[in-house]
Amino acid sequence: MTKDTRAGLSINHMVLGDGSERALMMHCTLSSARAMAPMAMAFEDRFTTTAFDLPGHGQSGDWDFNGDLQDRVTEVAESFIDGPIHLIGHSFGATIALRLMAQMPERIKSVVLFEPVFVEAAFQRAQKLRTAYEAEAHAFVEAIKNNDKERATIEFLKMWGDGTPWEAIPPNLRQSMIDKIDVVDAGTPALHQDTHGLLGPTGLANYKGPALFIRGERSIPIMQDIHTALVALMPQASDHAIDGAGHMVPMTHQAECVKLMQEF
Repeated sequence: MTKDTRAGLSINHMVLGDGSERALMMHCTLSSARAMAPMAMAFEDRFTTTAFDLPGHGQSGDWDFNGDLQDRVTEVAESFIDGPIHLIGHSFGATIALRLMAQMPERIKSVVLFEPVFVEAAFQRAQKLRTAYEAEAHAFVEAIKNNDKERATIEFLKMWGDGTPWEAIPPNLRQSMIDKIDVVDAGTPALHQDTHGLLGPTGLANYKGPALFIRGERSIPIMQDIHTALVALMPQASDHAIDGAGHMVPMTHQAECVKLMQEF
């Protein structure tokens, strides 16, 4: 593992595998690069994979709350790219991949995205989806407004966790997630609006390469709508749902995910 300064942030990163092709792997919030490392190692003979901890996660330095979180993390990701590369991303990490696909499509050889939480993609398809999602997220939003970090974390995990009851999570891990919840909230604005024109004619439509979208069959309903909206923008994109899985599908159903990736 290495820690250095990228986009003005102290970023911890690691290299996994020694394959001839390069890949960049980006994890979800409230997690770390280590969580997806076993998946990277499943392709160690094909890819040399770089994985980095998001700001305020893993062994990276704290998020400084300067600027937009997604913008800064996109800059971090860009700093690892100096040639053709494959992208693998989960949740918020997958939205960073979307940014890169729009900004440098000629460098991206393929993408595997697990449930990118770009809810605006679904909202633009049908406004009723915005109303339904906002109702589902109301408890989380109110907890953030009231600075009730524990309640906000609990509500966030109800939507985006792996289904483990709060009481069953070890106390040290619960506290770690509570400590990160402000960073989660900092990433929200870029997910609820198309600030960077990803959904327009000069955005993701410019990416012509292969794209594999994988979601959990038991994830909250809007994930299917997000995938449908994004797949429609790309000529070589496909959407797959894994039975019995939720939002944390790359961790809880790794074997099934790896099989889909091998067939991709």
